Amino acid sequence: MYTELLRTALAEPESGVSTKGEALASVLQCRARLQAAPPPGAAAGGASIAVADELSYDVALMRLARICGLESGPEDFESSPRRERARLEGSLAARGADVTRVDDIEPFASD
Repeated sequence: MYTELLRTALAEPESGVSTKGEALASVLQCRARLQAAPPPGAAAGGASIAVADELSYDVALMRLARICGLESGPEDFESSPRRERARLEGSLAARGADVTRVDDIEPFASD
């Protein structure tokens, strides 16, 4: 089910993301939402919000990875989304974009 949601989300046109810097900014925005405390009164729809935030982050992560020349697709998230997410984060960090350390990220030198 999650991979189908990823496929559908990836099929949507990207809005405002055409460079590495823009893709990185999108990942960082999505990651900040993942790390933020749930809004008051979100308990009723908390699970849906959490899935939507993870989906947004994974799509942004895959788009950045592709721009950086890394392979990743929805099927890579099928058995373990957390493992694929960690793999992409590690591969991006090796290329200078450590999306897990928001305060330490340097912008890409060139797009």
